[in-house]
Amino acid sequence: VTPEFSGLQGSVAFSAANETSAQTSASTAQKPRLWSMGLNYTNGPLGVGFGFERHVGYNAFAVTSAGSGAAFTEGTDSSYQLGAGYTFMGGALRVNALWARLKYNQTISTIGSTDQNLQQTNWNLNGEWKVSGPHSVRLGYTKNGTSTGTVGTTAAPVMIGGILGNGGAGNTGAQKYSFEYAYAMSKRTELSLGYAKVNNDSAANQTVGTGATSPGFGESQSYIGLRAKHSF
Repeated sequence: VTPEFSGLQGSVAFSAANETSAQTSASTAQKPRLWSMGLNYTNGPLGVGFGFERHVGYNAFAVTSAGSGAAFTEGTDSSYQLGAGYTFMGGALRVNALWARLKYNQTISTIGSTDQNLQQTNWNLNGEWKVSGPHSVRLGYTKNGTSTGTVGTTAAPVMIGGILGNGGAGNTGAQKYSFEYAYAMSKRTELSLGYAKVNNDSAANQTVGTGATSPGFGESQSYIGLRAKHSF
């Protein structure tokens, strides 16, 4: 992590050598490695950030040679993320925007070699309004774009890293709406009541949140919950 220069700060990370220990030196596949970088800029009420991470040789599609004659040769998966936020009304209102591009590329050797790929672009808008005293309201909207690429088919779609691939046939996107009312009981304790809903495209089955049962393709899913948070 770099020092901060006029609101600008950067960071870089890379994987340690022992992350490759799961593969032997005789393997023809790339040894798994990762590296990432980020830039953040803050100036008063404005905040902007950019992040990039790449995985090399991670076999994200979990290809094995058992019974199929196929073997993982090499591959990369990358994530590009951009975010910005601005505070209004003396800190009472915060609005944020996020954009993310996910890309998977992999080479699989059989008799020859096959290149497989999967991509998706997502974005989010969210905000928080500290209405008065301990009362706050939060709103969010997320759009998961339709995936593109060669992974999967219409009859047998494949989920990779949260992205559903159907060979580029389309209609794998989803939209999520969320609302939350929060009450600050103290500086460290908060109670909130939230509602969220996911509307899936006809070939998508995204869940409304972690732990939720997957809906059928094209179905919607909603959630109502009470949450308690305490900071130590």
